[in-house]
Amino acid sequence: LDGCVYRLDPDKFNPAIPLGGNLMFAAPQEMISQKSLANEESFLGMIMEQGLGEQAIAISQTLVETLHRTFGMDGTDHPLFTSLDIEDSMYERLVDIAARRRDKGDVALSKDEFALLLTVPFAFTAEQIGPAFPENFKAEILEIRKERGKALREQASNLFIPIAEENYLPRLTILENLLYGRISAVAGLQGDLVRDLAIEVLEKHNMQQLVSEVLFDMPTAIGGDNLATHYQERAAYGRAAIKRPDVLIFNQLLSDEDAEAQAAIRDRLSDLLPKTTQIYLNDSFSHPDAFDMHVVINNGRVDGVAETRTEDVRTGGSDDLRRKLRIISRTELFAKLDARSRRLLAFAAQWYTVDAGTTVFSEGERADAAYLCLEGSSELAWIDPNGESHHVSDVAPGRLTGDLAIILDEPRQLNLVAVTETKFLRIGAEQFLSVVENDKGVLRSLLRTVSGHLSTAADQLIEARVEMPRGGRRVEPSTAQPDQKDVLPDDADARRDEADAAKAAEDAPKREKDE
Repeated sequence: LDGCVYRLDPDKFNPAIPLGGNLMFAAPQEMISQKSLANEESFLGMIMEQGLGEQAIAISQTLVETLHRTFGMDGTDHPLFTSLDIEDSMYERLVDIAARRRDKGDVALSKDEFALLLTVPFAFTAEQIGPAFPENFKAEILEIRKERGKALREQASNLFIPIAEENYLPRLTILENLLYGRISAVAGLQGDLVRDLAIEVLEKHNMQQLVSEVLFDMPTAIGGDNLATHYQERAAYGRAAIKRPDVLIFNQLLSDEDAEAQAAIRDRLSDLLPKTTQIYLNDSFSHPDAFDMHVVINNGRVDGVAETRTEDVRTGGSDDLRRKLRIISRTELFAKLDARSRRLLAFAAQWYTVDAGTTVFSEGERADAAYLCLEGSSELAWIDPNGESHHVSDVAPGRLTGDLAIILDEPRQLNLVAVTETKFLRIGAEQFLSVVENDKGVLRSLLRTVSGHLSTAADQLIEARVEMPRGGRRVEPSTAQPDQKDVLPDDADARRDEADAAKAAEDAPKREKDE
């Protein structure tokens, strides 16, 4: 796993730490913002003295222009942008500075603006900057570090602490101090394996309690302003779950999450706090219909109220509806639906319990509903001309069946029979179609399901050594001679065997499709 960790080596450039740390082989003693760094005239003067100013400002210009082309001015809520940890106001200012410098040169910038643009390479790593950070610049930084690194560290001792194995580096995480390096941004699964190893080491040395104390002893400012938004939100969730309030108000607390994540958090909180009224305040909502009520306020006045609720939770049936909604939300196929669609399905769904031996639906029937198995066990089977049943597949709790026949608008291809007493959630065909036809996520999931069934059918045909139709003729490989693949046997028994094999080959995909 060594290849996915950039160790802090004095003889190598580390692409996972910013330019300043590489230049001096030192780490910040505290959080240094671009604005505060721009005000450190002595530090920026030192950069210019080392002859790095021209390369650094060129990197800054290229990076800011790249960000602007990628995200524009209205894409700062994208996860890829938020991961850069740059404030929107700072980004907008840098875009303006870079645009003026591109059009009119350095003379168009004030001293403060030039200094602010120069700080960009000190806020980002070479991994984040990418190809705009040239290899010759890395070599130049290493050469300066080798020759004047000690002097530079002494000159910036108020901001940086030397990187050394005996020093704990306060702006690096516990994991990074433990590794004496940083995990690459593209490590993927290997990065997770490194973290698992680190956990084993901490547990071996009985350090779990110490790590927990470090996390929970972190001092916070008023309102947690010194904490990252991620930690503020988690603390707020935990506090709400403990206090269990009657009314819970979120003031733009989920603004950094995408619509899918927001819906998942709301549903989880509803499970934990079933009697709590949740109120969300935000500048805008991507899916206002996902809420029970949507209120628009302009200049302090209510500008519109939209009721989106499809049921009255104050009625006696609300607990029943909540149970259905919770079940549907936990089903893989429906989990990514918006809240309104899931509520509609729950409203239309019915509890359906059958005794052992009961036929839920039969071959040739119209597909009038889909069935989500909750308890018990059933099986899909087909009946041959002699009336004998042939098992195809088991239907266990959590599995939805009968859905593809609804979508294809075809009669049932198989029988669904209860093996034990079985409880289903039955969803009518019309309600099911009204939801899935308007949700690309569900359609993609159904395509994956169909692909899986076809793959299973192909595997079964290969295992049975059944050859599919070719040129209007069907042949069982085991009965054909190498030089007679396209010649039908004359023997009547062989012809019957061949016909049976062809019929099995033709029926198998149908059975799998309905499954």
